[in-house]
Amino acid sequence: MRNEFKNKKILIMGLGLQNGGMAVAKFLAKQRAKITITDLRTKKELEPSLKKLKNLPIKYYLGKHPKNIFRENEIVVASPAISLNSPYLKIAQKHGTKIQSEIGIFINLTSPKTNKIIAVTGAKGKTTTVSLIARLLKTANKKFILGGNLGKSLLSDLKKIDSRTYVLLELSSFQLELLKNNKNFKPFIAVLTNIYEDHLDRYPNLRHYIQAKKIIFQNQTKKDFAVINESNFKSLEVAKKIKARRIFFNLKKERKILKSLNIPITLRGDHSLENILAVIKAAKILKIPKSIIKKTIKNFPGVEHRIEFVREINGVKFFNDSASTTPVSTIAALNSFQQPIILIAGGASKNLNFKKLGQKIAQKVKFLITIGQTGSLIAQAASRTKKNINIEKTATLEKAVFIAQNKAKTDEIVLFSPASASLDMFLNSRIRGEKFKKLVNKLSPTGRNRLAKARPNFTN
Repeated sequence: MRNEFKNKKILIMGLGLQNGGMAVAKFLAKQRAKITITDLRTKKELEPSLKKLKNLPIKYYLGKHPKNIFRENEIVVASPAISLNSPYLKIAQKHGTKIQSEIGIFINLTSPKTNKIIAVTGAKGKTTTVSLIARLLKTANKKFILGGNLGKSLLSDLKKIDSRTYVLLELSSFQLELLKNNKNFKPFIAVLTNIYEDHLDRYPNLRHYIQAKKIIFQNQTKKDFAVINESNFKSLEVAKKIKARRIFFNLKKERKILKSLNIPITLRGDHSLENILAVIKAAKILKIPKSIIKKTIKNFPGVEHRIEFVREINGVKFFNDSASTTPVSTIAALNSFQQPIILIAGGASKNLNFKKLGQKIAQKVKFLITIGQTGSLIAQAASRTKKNINIEKTATLEKAVFIAQNKAKTDEIVLFSPASASLDMFLNSRIRGEKFKKLVNKLSPTGRNRLAKARPNFTN
């Protein structure tokens, strides 16, 4: 591997755990770069990450971003959480400093080895789609690596890549923004699952969010493929201006394709069927036999934290949909069930509109339990549609789970689908989902329908 970072002064802005800043720091330290790390969080808050970087020659500025360090480095490696409109990045750009990202560094070092990048983005469904493609490649005995927005850095996998290796990436709009000027980012298959309103806490409007998503297609040529959801209006608009060969999927038109496979599909909801169609289109491009496609879909268990079955207690089934950070995702989850639903929703705000979710709650939900910053907004949206809807507001997820157990009856569903981000109460949606599952698995079957006290009735 070529060492282009030796002795270069590099500033890492934002320190994560398994991926992002920490992974870049370890990689660049091996490359003998001169590393500085800056983060608005304090030393105490970052202690788990700092322990893993112990004894590496790194300079730290924690709890603040001193402006001068953005003038003193040749490269700034920004976390996807950092907006490109950050005044600190503007300072760096003004002084000719290159703005990079963990995924950008990886792609630059990968491009001489392989042109087999398969990239997936979308407002929802991208994790399920990319995970299913990974299963497909594995079943077909294809060599691949998987990463991007999944919580794992791929920098440690660079030595595994050769001309036969597929590089499978799930990419968020934030990651795509940091790839805007990267000419090496050219997926030979780019999948857009859908576009819905999202991240309006970061983008001034939907148009800017769409511009970020379009970056996945910007360097493709007529030799490449773009797999696009034809039934999603915003995705169809994006499709008009791309150079790649467009391959459309449309559940309304293609349900027969799924029926012709004649296999049980365990994933819930039409949104999951759309993801499966996108995967089938990608499989055909990859010339994977129909028998392998069928086997892969049949054996796919779904993705953690996405309408994930957790436990059944006294005939009540508990589902974890913590990955739902938008109203659209929670609407899709609600549409996946026919039984009466006790819904736990709410979290950190992304400045999204809950009107349609409120209407769906009024239609589908027996009892609504709200938590977090957006809880009152979700409750208000539901109440505007149905004034006598049953709603209870509570402060913690623990209490919400306990209330849900007491309200639910046999053959009913308890669904945790926040429709909101996690940062008001949890570091990320994965940790939030794990917390929910732990709480459910501690519930005592004999504790159901007892009166709620100050603390939930959990078993040890």
